[in-house]
Amino acid sequence: MGASISISTPRRLLVALCAAAMVESLCPAVRAEVDTEHMFGFSEGTDIGTPFQPEAEAELVGRFGRSGGNYNAVALGLSLKYPLSNWFRVAPTVTVSRFDVAGVPDLVDRNGISVEQLGVEFRLRPFDREDHLFGLTLVALPFVGFVNPVTGAPGSGWGSSFLVAADRELVPDRVFSALNLSYD
Repeated sequence: MGASISISTPRRLLVALCAAAMVESLCPAVRAEVDTEHMFGFSEGTDIGTPFQPEAEAELVGRFGRSGGNYNAVALGLSLKYPLSNWFRVAPTVTVSRFDVAGVPDLVDRNGISVEQLGVEFRLRPFDREDHLFGLTLVALPFVGFVNPVTGAPGSGWGSSFLVAADRELVPDRVFSALNLSYD
């Protein structure tokens, strides 16, 4: 018993691989662009987007359960991200919250929807990972608040969140790492 190998199959594979390599070298836009900003879950990458191409984002955060009673709080953050250059982006944000609190010790019963806070995020990226050893982005998010984010009680407050994000490409287009340092 012998086995036969068709020469046409490896030849077709070789031709297909060569064609793909030529398309990628002639048309770099065909290659997928990697955006690390949201690649890491709760950690952030350093990418800020393409200049003058706005991007909308919605982030939903839920807080459920307390010792006793019924506690549900859901916050929807909406942002319009607008990169002004390859190294700077501005993003106005609004957070709308819904509270459903009933019978929780030390909390007033509350059921309603309100604007929790307004803010503007500023992102400055002095180093991108394509031209430097690693990417680095500095983020500041000053905000004014109208509702206590835990209890849902009306109030007023202000503050800011700060973030230093770094990322590095370990294996080209495949493996990335990120480090975040934050201060609220």
